[in-house]
Amino acid sequence: MDNLGSAYSRRAPKSMHASTPAPRPLPLPARVQVFLLAAILSLSSGCASLSEHECRAGRWYALGEADGRAGRPEARLAGYRDACAEYGIRPVESDYIDGRIAGLRNYCRIENAFREGLEGRAYHGVCPAGPDELRFRRYHAAALEVQRARDALRGTDSEIERLERTLRAKKDLDERERQRLRENLHDLEYKRLRQRDDLGAHELTLDRMLREAGVLPAAPR
Repeated sequence: MDNLGSAYSRRAPKSMHASTPAPRPLPLPARVQVFLLAAILSLSSGCASLSEHECRAGRWYALGEADGRAGRPEARLAGYRDACAEYGIRPVESDYIDGRIAGLRNYCRIENAFREGLEGRAYHGVCPAGPDELRFRRYHAAALEVQRARDALRGTDSEIERLERTLRAKKDLDERERQRLRENLHDLEYKRLRQRDDLGAHELTLDRMLREAGVLPAAPR
């Protein structure tokens, strides 16, 4: 995703399309660190694994910063601790935590709440408690609703296309089976209408919140 505007505009009505300035690129050292970490880590949503070489490399600050930027929970440190214990190595936890705090300053920006939600990524409650965290949580939830509504609509579109292909391709279907497929198709088309309405409502809510947050310009009166 090049910028938040392009992510928001995917499948959105034309009246909602809006461009926003591209985020400033990361400073080169941070980009290099994140690239190195992406190359050396095998990460999944539930665990963190490091090889002996990675444990001995000791890039704890950079690893913490990368986890912070990705909004990963601090509990991942326990996974690193367990992985490195096998080689008799303990993470420098203070370095990891300092890096993670630095990364979270980037992750917890209000505009990133929209970006994360539109990309379908969960929020793990990692931002510092307070009014800004509540706003982040609310904006992320609104963006995630849009992403889920778009996914649901795409799934229904695919199912409709599949049934239409079946009806066109299978000329030897008996009338009872053909009628059953037509009824299923009718039900799916009705479902799609409801999903389009739901998506429109979620996108209107998101549009209002984007303007409220100053990510998009205020609507003309």
